[in-house]
Amino acid sequence: MGSFSASTIKWQPFLLLFCVLSCVVSGDDSSDKFVLLEFKESVSDPSGLLSTWSENSHHCSWSGVTCDKNSKVLSLNISGSGKEPKGNNLNNTAVPASFSCSDYSLFPFYGFGIRRNCGESNGSLFGSLSPSIGKLSELKILSLPFHRFHGEIPSGIWGLEKLEVLDLENSLLSGKLPVTVSGLKNLRVLNLGFNNVSGEIPGWFSSLKQMEMLNLAGTLVNGTLPAFVGKLRGVYLSFAWLGGSLPADIGEDCRLEHLDLSGNYFVGSIPASLGKCRQLRSLLLYTNMFEEGIPQEMGQLQNLEVLDVSRNSLSGLIPVELGNCSALTVLVLSNMLSPYDNLAVAKGDANYVNDDFNFFQGGIPDEITKLSKLRVLWAPRATLEGNLPSDWGSCDNLEMVNLAQNFFAGKIPVGLTLCKKMRYLDLSSNKRLTGELFEELAVPCMSVFDVSENSLSGYIPRFYNQGCPDVLTSDSYSVEPFDPTSAYLSYLASKVQAGTSIGSFGRDDGPVVFHNFGANNFSGSVLSMPIAPKRLGKHISYAFYAGENLLSGPLPGILFESCNGLDALPDSEQFRADEGSQVSFFGW
Repeated sequence: MGSFSASTIKWQPFLLLFCVLSCVVSGDDSSDKFVLLEFKESVSDPSGLLSTWSENSHHCSWSGVTCDKNSKVLSLNISGSGKEPKGNNLNNTAVPASFSCSDYSLFPFYGFGIRRNCGESNGSLFGSLSPSIGKLSELKILSLPFHRFHGEIPSGIWGLEKLEVLDLENSLLSGKLPVTVSGLKNLRVLNLGFNNVSGEIPGWFSSLKQMEMLNLAGTLVNGTLPAFVGKLRGVYLSFAWLGGSLPADIGEDCRLEHLDLSGNYFVGSIPASLGKCRQLRSLLLYTNMFEEGIPQEMGQLQNLEVLDVSRNSLSGLIPVELGNCSALTVLVLSNMLSPYDNLAVAKGDANYVNDDFNFFQGGIPDEITKLSKLRVLWAPRATLEGNLPSDWGSCDNLEMVNLAQNFFAGKIPVGLTLCKKMRYLDLSSNKRLTGELFEELAVPCMSVFDVSENSLSGYIPRFYNQGCPDVLTSDSYSVEPFDPTSAYLSYLASKVQAGTSIGSFGRDDGPVVFHNFGANNFSGSVLSMPIAPKRLGKHISYAFYAGENLLSGPLPGILFESCNGLDALPDSEQFRADEGSQVSFFGW
């Protein structure tokens, strides 16, 4: 008995040590579970996103939770939809710019490189973000975007030492960015876009050596832009309250792939050092107050796909060096269609002016129009002058050209006849364009062809009918997988259709084709309606304008040779609308 007692005493320290270790491990395990349950208790979950979170199951098996081998939580990743449930009025807590995960229509050019796929998310969490999340000591990923939280980001989150991704995009959070933090030394991604967070971009961001992506778009951040952002890969600061001049050395040691500074109050010149950002794919500077010219150093950006400098106060010549940007697909020099209108109203921006004040000198260099990958060249009312570019290369990919309301003179170049994929060509209101139209122009395939208000002459040709793409609509271009070029094509297609003169005549459920030859010096008879035959059965609305010319002779029957189901011809009572027809013919 004594021997047994001695044996028990002998092993007691080891049993005690085992008990302590077990309790510690168990305590750590249960503490992470307790934190998650506390988070669950702090929110309302009408859609059941946390339905698998039960006290009777292991927390590492819960949806959105990933653990290490010691059951420590490494990742909390639950995406919401950004939608409010029916009957739940949260308008008082929502930022005006808030949008659902699946709806980017308010911000068509937002998030190049990071726009997310909403997946199967069909609901959101509501309530406050529990401060206990700051106790998840091993947490590397905290991703809770598109929920309907309220209040500030808990201070404990800023102290997480191992956090690599902090993604709380569009979750209605508020408060100021902290002036200092104790953690986040390993942070790679900070995405707080479209929240009510405010304050200046803090200096401690520059100490985050692993940082790659910063998204503060649609927030209330103000102040100036620090130079260190050039060392990140993606910077998204659109629709904020930033101003002042851009740092001259922003391009030093540059790693940028996407830089979006649109919809702010930046002034001064565009830094020439941006030309050192050789990996840059998209550069969005529209809707600011930049002055002077486009730096010729931009021609060094051979990976640049999209350049938008519209809606500023730029001047000077269009640099011929842009012709060295061999990857360029979209070049927007001016734009009367503003992607900022809806947000300006939502922000209550009293200083916002819906206009473009870029006033360039000279014309468009041939080196730009020869770019083999160019798909969009957009520069209406930009005070451009001289002759239209004569060399359009093979223009195998060119789809949209808008050079309306400028001061171009001379003839429309024969090189445009090579652009067989052209869907939109607007050369209207240049006044001094002369000469005749080439019958090889792909007009029958164009959804918009507008040469009105010029000095063109000769016959309106019987244009060649060739194989054509579908009629241009906002659905003509896929935005999944998302890329900058498709976003511009889709946006411009939707705005163009809504903005044409046929808008009041067109059907609500069908696309529009708009051909305008009006206010020129065309003479003779109209030989044929320039629309591809294959489009006549597509339930489209077609507008043909040729007024204010020198046309003569009767309307030939051949004009309607392919129009078997003419729906309407306003201004003429001798034609009867046939019920059930598929094509509408307007104008004259």
